[in-house]
Amino acid sequence: MDVNYDINHVVELDCAYHVDAMIKHVKERVVVMLFADSSDFDANIILEIINNISEEVCRFAAIGYFDISNNSDFNLMYEFNSPHNLMFFFEGRHILIDSEEGDRNKIDFVIDNEQDMIDVIERVFVGASKGLGSIVNPIKKQDRAAF
Repeated sequence: MDVNYDINHVVELDCAYHVDAMIKHVKERVVVMLFADSSDFDANIILEIINNISEEVCRFAAIGYFDISNNSDFNLMYEFNSPHNLMFFFEGRHILIDSEEGDRNKIDFVIDNEQDMIDVIERVFVGASKGLGSIVNPIKKQDRAAF
């Protein structure tokens, strides 16, 4: 399967090879990767949000989705303890995101607001393009719990 990463919608990836290829081959944009269980309600909310914003962020982000319920290749490597995990990569490097939760590898809480998701992706892109390997998340888990 030949995958085009220069598109303005979420790319559904079906194997670890395609995930790795997307992370390695997308240049000058942040790769936003949703590793999620397709049967999880919250995961589907996140998927809907990233689908809705994909055209708006396509200048600086490429978005991929990998269903961890069908393929567990990444579950141990990235220590997925949640059915929805949002990770970021830039120029082949994993970008850490500090949400003041201890785990800086991923966002494992629901961001259910389109503008908040755009803000997170934009913050990661700006920081990563400046060479930063760790970004402070403007959206915190405890902020989300208040809703």
